[in-house]
Order: sequence, then structure tokens, then C-alpha cells
Amino acid sequence: MTHSKSETTSLKDAAQDPRPEGLRRVLQWADKAASAFAVALLLLLSAVIVAMTLTRSLLGVGVAWLDDLARYLQIWIVYTAAVSLTMNGEHISMDAVHNVMPPLLQVTINRAVGISSLFFCVVTCYLCVQQAWKVLTMGEVSQSGVFPAILGYASLPIGFGLMAAASLHYLLYAAHRR
Repeated sequence: MTHSKSETTSLKDAAQDPRPEGLRRVLQWADKAASAFAVALLLLLSAVIVAMTLTRSLLGVGVAWLDDLARYLQIWIVYTAAVSLTMNGEHISMDAVHNVMPPLLQVTINRAVGISSLFFCVVTCYLCVQQAWKVLTMGEVSQSGVFPAILGYASLPIGFGLMAAASLHYLLYAAHRR
């Protein structure tokens, strides 16, 4: 089997690339899974909002646990949807200023943003794990008293953990681009 010169060059570049390809695949899979989960949650949130509207307008009564469920779904949607933005470096962006900078400065800023994001997400994840553990061990419940409060609090360490992984992906695979 023969390869053209450009294919041979790209094969050499891939072989010399020190970034782990397996890690890239895992992080991209996590991004797709988080995005699919966010879409599923959005659909569920839509159904919950319809149910809330119907019970209030037809029965004249609000169902408290639907309010709690809608609140938890919104929290989870935010943190799972943020993963894709973080992976692509779109979570912190000042394009008007960034685009007029010299390419080397753009890449330097991209890397600084990636490192800052990774550090922030790791530290925040750690603190959120501690908080979620306290909520879990104290047995807190939602305002309606129906759901365990951990359902809302668990989104924080999971969301920031996924964003830390996405920040690592950004640093390894995207921050070098202008």
C-alpha cells in the first residue's frame, strides 16, 4: 500500500505528536455523552414545565415537587452543557480583542486561559465534593421535602469534574490554535 506525500507527512506528524490519542478519544466521548445527557435533560425539563403549567391551569394547584425537579434539571443542564464550551475554549472568550493580537500572543493567552480554567475547575470540584458529602451525610431534602438535596448538589462536583477534563482537552488539543 502506497501513501501520497501529504498522507505520509500527516502519518509522521501523528506518530510524532506527543499528545495521547486515547485520552483525546475518551474526552471526546465524555463530551458527546454530556451533550446527549444535556439534551435529554432539556427534553425532560420541557415535559416538567408543561406538567407544571397544566396542573396550575387545569387543577388550580401547583405541585411543589415539580418545581424542585425543574430547578434540579436546570442546574444539571447548565453544568453538562458547559463541557462542550470548555473543550473548545468558548467558555472564556473576548474575540474582539483576541482576534487582533499577534498569533503568538493568541496562543499564549489560550494556554493561560486553559491552565487557569483547569486549576479553577479542579479546586472547585474538590470543594464541591466536600459540600456534596456534607449535604449527603446530613440527609438534606429539597424544599418540597420529596427529593434528597444531593440531587442538586451532586451536579457541582460532577459538572466541575467534567469541565476539568474538558479544560485538559482544551490545553492538549485546542489551545495551540489561534
